[in-house]
Amino acid sequence: MSQPKIDVLLDAKAVIGEGPVYDEANNELVWVDINAKKIHFLDLSNQSNRSLTFSDTVGAAVPCRSKKNLVAVIGKKIQLVDRLSGECKELASVEEDKPKNRFNDAKCDKKGRLWCGTMSIEETKGVFAAKQGNLHSYDGVSVKHHVSDITVSNGMDWSPDWTKMYYIDSIPRQVYSFDYNEVTGEITNQKTIVDLNNDPTHGLPDGMCIDTQGKIWVAEFTGSCVCRWDPETGELLTRINLPAPKITSCCFGGPSYDILYVTSASVFDSEDDKKKYPFSGAIFAISNLGVSGFPPQFFDDSKCI
Repeated sequence: MSQPKIDVLLDAKAVIGEGPVYDEANNELVWVDINAKKIHFLDLSNQSNRSLTFSDTVGAAVPCRSKKNLVAVIGKKIQLVDRLSGECKELASVEEDKPKNRFNDAKCDKKGRLWCGTMSIEETKGVFAAKQGNLHSYDGVSVKHHVSDITVSNGMDWSPDWTKMYYIDSIPRQVYSFDYNEVTGEITNQKTIVDLNNDPTHGLPDGMCIDTQGKIWVAEFTGSCVCRWDPETGELLTRINLPAPKITSCCFGGPSYDILYVTSASVFDSEDDKKKYPFSGAIFAISNLGVSGFPPQFFDDSKCI
């Protein structure tokens, strides 16, 4: 791999910047600031950034196939959001018996289903109620539950041949694989493929994406890096250090899908932290990687409009 080039794309000062999605048609990076309750649209032609504000935390937002809307996980609700006005239409909600839970990361599969997981709200720095979260999917009609006893549901993606799903629970510091049935959306045979407990220099695995060679890229919260792993062997292939400690997620984009866009957080930063890491909460663009990724999958909102 050639020497990567790291640029600060937007010094956003995000509280918890997350969930970047490259929207090729609009040449925008759609991203969220969870605790600021915002969905952002970063115009990559001029780095202008437009935002919509909501009444609850925004875990993730994904463009829809209709192009007019986004699907967003806000609080514990799945909402259809007009990308211009921010007007919301509630599609579904989950876990009414868990008032302290919220949605976190989300992503769509090839069939346009939204996969979205929950976690307990972090009321104290670094403290989460254990195993209160779940992994769900939503097909535009109904919510299906897949995995229980998750502490911090986080990044996910699928193998290039759509036979495997990769998924992160941050607090055990592990990346899992599942056998994935593209037709039914069922996942089975959970295995641990990356365990960051084996190396104390790593942080918590957070968001992730996959490249065209089938290798996974994992952002590390408190690890100051994004790492490329072989999901078949668990081997660390590449580590790219960044000038912010709390790296949250990543996605490929750009005309050739060879730029890795990376989000970060500044949550709980002290004044000393802010001086030491002035780019905490920024969005980074990493180029010259020698690999590329796939266009994102968008939500099939045909049953929701």
